[in-house]
Amino acid sequence: MAEVLLCCIFEYLNGYRLSWHSQQRLGSLMARKLLLIVCAIVPGMAGVAVFGYYALVDWGALQLAYQNYEAVINQNSGLEAIFVAHGSQNIHRINLFAEGTWTLLSALLAIVGIHGLSTRRA
Repeated sequence: MAEVLLCCIFEYLNGYRLSWHSQQRLGSLMARKLLLIVCAIVPGMAGVAVFGYYALVDWGALQLAYQNYEAVINQNSGLEAIFVAHGSQNIHRINLFAEGTWTLLSALLAIVGIHGLSTRRA
């Protein structure tokens, strides 16, 4: 099975078909689909789920940190307390940006895999 998978990858990368029997071509097509599912679609969907979850968690933490920042400003606290509150909400802002970016990149990986499954090779 591993040899068929490696031959399928070699065939796909070189862009030509080896002279095999029709059953092996069908196995090669199935190996290509399996490779797309295992290497692109499943990791992409898992990334969307994991990074999306943590982006939502950071969104909630950002809301709390921003409310704290507004409360510190409204209390006319010292400049040091304002800087600390501002830094705290900026940490959550940066984390949310990074996890949102990873969510979108994971979605793109899954979409590329789905596109590869839906198109036929000439």
